[in-house]
Amino acid sequence: MFEVAIFVCLIAVLGGMSLWANRQFSMLERLPMQWSLTGKVNWSASRRIALMFTPILATVTLAYIGMTLSASGALGSKASFVTVTAISGCFVGVHALHFYLISRTLRR
Repeated sequence: MFEVAIFVCLIAVLGGMSLWANRQFSMLERLPMQWSLTGKVNWSASRRIALMFTPILATVTLAYIGMTLSASGALGSKASFVTVTAISGCFVGVHALHFYLISRTLRR
């Protein structure tokens, strides 16, 4: 059941990243959430919602995947471990990319 440990670690990492970003972007009331191909901000959300979006999405997604793996009997297999690890890595990468894009927008 390494998948559960990965899930818990992912939520802790994403939560820590959000806490760090909350301090870094504390001067902003709203954070950009989407950019056009030209780099213009299309829409923004309140800082708390913007920073909670990815951790909540990751929790819901991995809970669903965990239930699916459990129902299929694949939970605990090497394939489920690889799947959960890859998806978790993608969530951490996307969260970090979001913070990078916010920082880049602020420097303009």
